[in-house]
Amino acid sequence: MKKEKKKFKFELRYLIIVIVIILYLILCFFALQSNDESEEERNPIYMVLGADHKFTYLDGKIEKGSDKDWNQTFGNKKFYTYNDGKYLGQYNLMQYNTQIYAFDDANDSVNISGFLFAYSYDQQIDVVDTSYVEYDENIGAVLDYLVEGSTIVIPPVEQLKMLQKIPVDLDGDQEDEVVYAINSLGSVDNHQKFAFLCYEDDGEVYRIISKTGNSNDSDMMHYYSIAQIMDLDGDNKKELIVRDTQFGTAAVDRYMIYKQKGDDYQLISSET
Repeated sequence: MKKEKKKFKFELRYLIIVIVIILYLILCFFALQSNDESEEERNPIYMVLGADHKFTYLDGKIEKGSDKDWNQTFGNKKFYTYNDGKYLGQYNLMQYNTQIYAFDDANDSVNISGFLFAYSYDQQIDVVDTSYVEYDENIGAVLDYLVEGSTIVIPPVEQLKMLQKIPVDLDGDQEDEVVYAINSLGSVDNHQKFAFLCYEDDGEVYRIISKTGNSNDSDMMHYYSIAQIMDLDGDNKKELIVRDTQFGTAAVDRYMIYKQKGDDYQLISSET
């Protein structure tokens, strides 16, 4: 009887050891899976917005590489390529002087007559049509709201520039919000200048960026527009890639990324 009891204890002890080893292996397996997924999440998105604006997006930051880095990137990666927000296809890119060229698999070039936006990533990401539009009553109503209570005088329609009205589901609720860009360059008769970037959701207008000034001011003026709207982080909420056109002695573009925090958008990174 004692021998049987010892034998039972002996077998139970080894059974417990085997169970512990199995549980440890299972935990290691899931840990490795988690590490693999995090590695995937850390893959950069290579973005091209013309010859002077090429950068990578990684962990909420924009980083610019050297020309040597980008020559290697162009040589090894295909880019999802868009012309004024309209998808052209997946192409190889090449830069010559101040121009970006796109080539298909047969090495034939593709005509890009509008605003170029291209990116390289593991999978295709939804983007939107960012074309400029004509003034309409929706833009007028939003502008009325934005200037209400201020001293800004709404100029004639012909002085309103770089207008955008982009319907897009920003927050993943399956319903479209509308993003607006409204800019005025001022005139001889109306020296006021302004730049508004905002979005409308269920009749409420939320400011993203506002800039006002006077055409007689020596300060540089900024005009804002949407270069692209896309989910860069895979969290089902879309980031805004904003073009900041700065007018001083010459027009200079730079790009910023805004991320949604509740109802507001906050700047998380900008091109340096």
